[in-house]
Amino acid sequence: MALATGICPNVLLIAHRDPGMERLVSFLREAGIEVETVPTQAAAVPWLRYKKFQVVLVDLMFESSGGLAFCRRLASDRLVRVIAMGASRDDADVIVALEGGADDYVPKGANPREVLARVRVHARRLDDSGPLALKAEFSGFVLDLRKRILISPQGARLRISAGEASLLLAFIQSDGRNLSREELRDLISKDGVDVGVRAIDSHVSRLRRKLAAHGGAHLIVTVYSFGYRWSLRKDDMLDRSGGGGRLERPLEHYSGYR
Repeated sequence: MALATGICPNVLLIAHRDPGMERLVSFLREAGIEVETVPTQAAAVPWLRYKKFQVVLVDLMFESSGGLAFCRRLASDRLVRVIAMGASRDDADVIVALEGGADDYVPKGANPREVLARVRVHARRLDDSGPLALKAEFSGFVLDLRKRILISPQGARLRISAGEASLLLAFIQSDGRNLSREELRDLISKDGVDVGVRAIDSHVSRLRRKLAAHGGAHLIVTVYSFGYRWSLRKDDMLDRSGGGGRLERPLEHYSGYR
């Protein structure tokens, strides 16, 4: 079975054992992925404390609310990506998982190749962002793409998800033009990882709330029946004296989502 590539991350799977999960674990291991399995979140704590994992798969089906809370706690660690596993591909389930702190969502029973692709993409994103320390400034905010931290004009440090970081990047580079939901989806969807249009709305809503709470309500404008628009132009972003902000370094090489 020739599935292994150069991307061989350590993965922690938090799920009850069942035939489907055992097949998934076997498939990932055959592909060169190192997988540890634990049945509960409590059992995962010592593993997370003493071993470095790039990706954590969390089964939400057997303890939904607790699983989402656990995703939020994991999200505070910028060096791990969280993939939630739920009951279906329904947009509502995806949105709940993303808003709950997961970086990605995949239904249980999905093709193991899809899960493998998502795991590798997340690991690659971590690897690609490692040597970079890219920052952007706009309207008093400072975006640290490496750490996935947004610092408000008041100095508050706001944790942002990988999807939110990629959305901010897409907006910053848009030069103030209207972006459709489909275009935003395509801009932040990498290597075959699908992001639904409603998930884009969820990401934008969360990002807008964080910006608005710190004086940035004007930055993301809704274009009704179409999508969204960033209120700053590139000229503003690059002008140190214009008050709009500046790009500290070019951002073309950053790939944050997944």
